[in-house]
Amino acid sequence: MKQIKFVFLFLCTAFLFAPSFSFPQDSGGDEINVANMDTTINPAVDFYDYANGNWIKHTPIPAEYPSWGSFSILNNNNYDKLKKILIAAERTTSAPKGSNDQLVGDFYSSGMDSAKIQADGFKPVLPDLKKIDDIKNLNDFYKALSMIHLGFSNPLFSFSSSPDAKNSKMQIAQLYQDGLGMPDRDYYLKDDDNTKTVRTAYKEFIKNIFSLVEKNPDAVSKDVDVIMNIETQLAKASMTRVEQRDPQKTYHKMSLKQLSAIAPDFNWHEYFVAIGVPKPGEINVAQPDFFKEVNHLVSTTPISDLKIYLKWNILRFAAPYLSSPFEEASFNFYSKALNGIQAMQPRWKRVLRTIDRNIGMSLGQLFVKEYFPPEAKKKALDLVHNLISVLGERIKNLDWMSASTKEKALTKLSAIMIK
Repeated sequence: MKQIKFVFLFLCTAFLFAPSFSFPQDSGGDEINVANMDTTINPAVDFYDYANGNWIKHTPIPAEYPSWGSFSILNNNNYDKLKKILIAAERTTSAPKGSNDQLVGDFYSSGMDSAKIQADGFKPVLPDLKKIDDIKNLNDFYKALSMIHLGFSNPLFSFSSSPDAKNSKMQIAQLYQDGLGMPDRDYYLKDDDNTKTVRTAYKEFIKNIFSLVEKNPDAVSKDVDVIMNIETQLAKASMTRVEQRDPQKTYHKMSLKQLSAIAPDFNWHEYFVAIGVPKPGEINVAQPDFFKEVNHLVSTTPISDLKIYLKWNILRFAAPYLSSPFEEASFNFYSKALNGIQAMQPRWKRVLRTIDRNIGMSLGQLFVKEYFPPEAKKKALDLVHNLISVLGERIKNLDWMSASTKEKALTKLSAIMIK
């Protein structure tokens, strides 16, 4: 029997029972605020606008967000709490090395040092770019590719491990289509006006980034063409999102020998050794046809073009963390062109999100220590235990469920793991 992780309900109840929790003023307090409703609308015709109409009319979307709602307001409230934690951790001078305070404080301090970041330009990635410049052959290419997979983004494809979809007790290697700088294959292949506009903005993004590094207009123009050609080839070979919804179509378990048979010109052994997994065992190759195209692309593309593509994957990933010209170029495409966001969030919020993504457990422990006392946890646990108890009693008293089915339902209920 699989264990069911009772995470969402626990988090919701924990949040609601925390003593510092309160609904924001402009969301109506902890009761329904009639002022947010549009009572001129018939609720039987459009209940959503009846319940929210005035709030929608009188609440502008902040320039730094693509959308806005009550959960956005709650999230912002949490950001304010987290900011206090970050500042306190940064100012702590006696935190033991390796402690949450030291890790979070140093991370926040480095992210907020805008003067140093501005002065450094793209210096932090120069050693990595030099490794790309030093590529002489395909063996060097595989080593550089694995370096980028481990530290930056996913050029050509992504490699990871996760449970075997047909045997969840086993963790296996996973190879999945990837390598695109835009969010989906359709951005490369469709020809409607909106897609063309986004594609043009993406080319401008590439141009702006390489102009900061190359300085040679002719070289930059070539870089744009090379990257678009490679990524378009990958897009054409990629499965659509609809196709990927069928789990059978993305499950193709193979040995390394079988993988090498469908993509024989790509040196998989060299790649796996370089990435630190010399014996990957069974591998789920999610899209075999895509990897046939990867094989063809690598074997027919000049090394010089592959190097440009690898450089792009380093710079594209690093841009939001480099000096302002890089950061603004990334924002202009990924936030403004793709999502309609008009203003960049303040640096402290951007740094906060980066900390949360990288050492979220350390930040979370500091948050719990400050805002989630033991009595709040007890209330939340009591509520969840009561829910489980009542559900058990209701299962036992059902008149439409057979005894054997009740037994299985109760076994499943007992397997719930509260986190």
